[in-house]
Amino acid sequence: MDCRVAARQAVSGEDWYALPVRLGMSLDTGPEYLPEWLERALYRRRSSALPADRFIRPGEAGRGQHYIGRKECATFMTSTKHQLDEMLQRVAEGSLQAASTDRELTEMKQRIIVEGASSVLFEKGFGKTSIRDIASACGMSMGQLYHYISSKDDILYLMHRHSQELWNQSLVDAGIEEITDPVAKLEHGLRITMKHLSANRQLYQFIFTESKYLDKEHLRKVLELDDRNVVGFYRHLLSLIPGHQLRGRESELAANLVSYVCLFLVLRGWNLKLSGPEDVESTVEFLIGFIFRGLGLDRGDNSGED
Repeated sequence: MDCRVAARQAVSGEDWYALPVRLGMSLDTGPEYLPEWLERALYRRRSSALPADRFIRPGEAGRGQHYIGRKECATFMTSTKHQLDEMLQRVAEGSLQAASTDRELTEMKQRIIVEGASSVLFEKGFGKTSIRDIASACGMSMGQLYHYISSKDDILYLMHRHSQELWNQSLVDAGIEEITDPVAKLEHGLRITMKHLSANRQLYQFIFTESKYLDKEHLRKVLELDDRNVVGFYRHLLSLIPGHQLRGRESELAANLVSYVCLFLVLRGWNLKLSGPEDVESTVEFLIGFIFRGLGLDRGDNSGED
């Protein structure tokens, strides 16, 4: 049976729990990724009147959370894991060509270059730092350096890739894939991201202020990664929330605004006179609440918890 036909029948009828089986999927063991259009159909069906034994309605179990059935839980977990895996895949596909044919060695050396170059680039800025300065900071000769990069633009591009790898790892380490409640997943994702950006403020400030020096091709790659990975992650999180799916331009505006607000501490923190971790924590909670109010979402009793 065509999957779209099956989805329409399931969404309009009472047998939608049989949909994964009819599509050759199992959401109980080893769930496969469901395409976004199918997830939206399932969540639209979820928001209608369903038997009480299949879902705990929001607020009934306390804390104002939006509890869902175990089959949808599997879908939430799998789709987010798929999203994170795709993010890393896109970063990997954006690897630079190098003289070395050993990809593993090249990746290792390019990480060393990023780490070494960061210290001198943060101090002197992109425009005033020479390739010789970078080679010296990396403990390499000029010849060795050019074996793995071809220009300073390559290094700035690699720093963009490195920042996305760090962010992706912070999301995975914090267990965002395991969160099944879509509202809690959004809140947790925002908190992880803001704290990660704040902890790596110097890196992100450098990236955003110095990317103007990139040539057109490197800039195109960077902007594409940002749209598909960073903004794309927020598109994904927002699309999971039942009854709050935005469409078209509103969806794009919401995802881009959320992405921008997450950078507030990095780009405007200098004007907030933050004196320590507690100030950062309270600012993060304010920003999460600001986003939730803008989206018309209820945080319940989760505010301020990790």
